[in-house]
Amino acid sequence: MSKIIVDTIESTGTTVTVNDGLTTGTNAITSGAITAAGAISAGTNAITAGSITGLTATSITSGTLPDGIFPSDSIVFTQYAEIGSDATITADGGASFVDATGFTITVASADAAKCSKLIVTFVSGFRVNQATYTFGESRVQRSAPGTAVDGDGLCFGTADANDVPEIYDCVVNVFVDDSLGSGDHTYKLQFRACGGNTIYAGTMYPRYSAGRITVVGVK
Repeated sequence: MSKIIVDTIESTGTTVTVNDGLTTGTNAITSGAITAAGAISAGTNAITAGSITGLTATSITSGTLPDGIFPSDSIVFTQYAEIGSDATITADGGASFVDATGFTITVASADAAKCSKLIVTFVSGFRVNQATYTFGESRVQRSAPGTAVDGDGLCFGTADANDVPEIYDCVVNVFVDDSLGSGDHTYKLQFRACGGNTIYAGTMYPRYSAGRITVVGVK
């Protein structure tokens, strides 16, 4: 094996090109040892393990940054779904929560694994027909993986028991899931009469208007 050992490599041009041939031992390249006014061009695998520090944001023009460089509480994942309106999906305002058919989203296992928590927001356009009153309640439930986890119920509507045959309401349910499991994570919208009291709501339409679901994953 032949070796060339030098103290300094200098370029009289503007570019130093390394093509798979530069290997350094511990501390062989230290802070301030490489200064480039022009370009440093490296071939495949020419710069491997270790780190390059002191770069500005504009220095990185392509590639994928590893999750490890982001601080805690950074947003590392987003997912969005639009749910079309469907006035045929109804249920009487009952004592128990029922699923809003089709109002669901699934976060893949690999994406959930990047996160310490998922913030799931459902925006729905409800119609609620009157029973004695016109009160509905909705919530988000994580149905998978594992045992179902219920979010807090949110009541909406009106306490007027007279001339309000129906109400239309934009409802926003937010579910913060900070006990993630292993596997795909599925979230869905559920609804019932407010507090499970059947005099509070008649027929309910959870998808009377189009809805939206947004998931934000936090490191």
